Amino acid sequence: MSRIARGAWISAGVAATVRLAWFLEFRTSPFWNLLHLDPLYYKEWAERIVAGDWIGHRVFEMSPLYAYLLAAYIGIFGESFTLLRLIQFAVGAATAGLTCLLAGRLFGRWAGLAAGILAALYGPFLFFEGQVMKEFLTPFLSCLALVVFYRALDARGRRRLILLAAAGACIGVAALVRDNILVVLPCLGLYLVATRRGPGLGETCVMGAATMLVLLPVGIRNWAVSGDVVLTTSGGGEVFYIGNGPYANGAYIAPPWVRSSPKYEHEDFRKKARELTGRDLSRAEASRFWWREGMKTILSNPLHWAGLELRKAALFLNDYELPDNYSYGSFERFSRILPWLPTFGILLALGIVGLVATAGAWRELMPLYLAAGGYMASVMLVFNFGRFRLPFVPLLCALAGAGIVALAGSLRDARRGGW
Repeated sequence: MSRIARGAWISAGVAATVRLAWFLEFRTSPFWNLLHLDPLYYKEWAERIVAGDWIGHRVFEMSPLYAYLLAAYIGIFGESFTLLRLIQFAVGAATAGLTCLLAGRLFGRWAGLAAGILAALYGPFLFFEGQVMKEFLTPFLSCLALVVFYRALDARGRRRLILLAAAGACIGVAALVRDNILVVLPCLGLYLVATRRGPGLGETCVMGAATMLVLLPVGIRNWAVSGDVVLTTSGGGEVFYIGNGPYANGAYIAPPWVRSSPKYEHEDFRKKARELTGRDLSRAEASRFWWREGMKTILSNPLHWAGLELRKAALFLNDYELPDNYSYGSFERFSRILPWLPTFGILLALGIVGLVATAGAWRELMPLYLAAGGYMASVMLVFNFGRFRLPFVPLLCALAGAGIVALAGSLRDARRGGW
């Protein structure tokens, strides 16, 4: 076993230990059995699937993968979510191991270990992994996609193509949890084309075909139940309008005619679109309508929109976890563990150090830059919640691990110099 692989197992072990401690504390919390908004929506959706409604009757308006995974769990184990949370914590521990592998590949074993430990201890990971929600999957899948992509860059011939296809499949699965992760695909494809030109175009097609192979069944299902061409979900235009329309402030601000609940908000948007257009609209047509309305607002005052984007960037990079279903700050007040764990601000500070310290290796790090920057840009096209930046966090942890090694090296050199 390589040293980096050993570091990954250590990181996963630390993550499992911390998660077990949080699990034992959380199960006595008043939040343990509280399901509302998105968690309640997914639970009720999963119950309909278990009852036999496997296909459904309308275009998906929420990402479907977690609903079907939850339905499988309920069908086998029932509606006690104790084991479900343990499974999700196990995925979180695997995320820490993958983060170590990614950083170790890029920056060496000590940076890998540091990055893996940061991911193991990152407080918001524990917070979201304990919820009956899809978000625990996004950091795991985003990190896995990049680990596999870098493995592909180290390979040749048929193995390289297989690994690129696997990376594309990971992106496709991730898009069934959070649609905007799809932006990572053209970012990595751009890198392949820029660095390998002719062969890179073919490799990009292989990766894209694997992504589409994962998404195609969902697109076919959406077309079969509605006649609309919708690859994943139909709410993109509504989300875009919230993030860029006349009421936007960078966070989630529902227009006055929308009830802020997943049970009602999409239908409220469709109802308003019907009122404004004077005709009945399908879900896909309503989504396109709100895309156009959002663009009208942007084009009517581009300077205001530029300022709004700066605010979105500030919110994305802020230490504060913008709440929606639950508040991280509220959970902290009932915990002896969460207040001691690192949050986004610490990772960002260390990540900036790592970014500067490793700037000379920018060619090797370009896929990391493109994936992280592309994903952040996709969030800035809409609006911020703390959970929206979770796929970004393992990539930031990798840079933070390099930052810790750089700081340790500077401290060692200073001591040798008599400082």
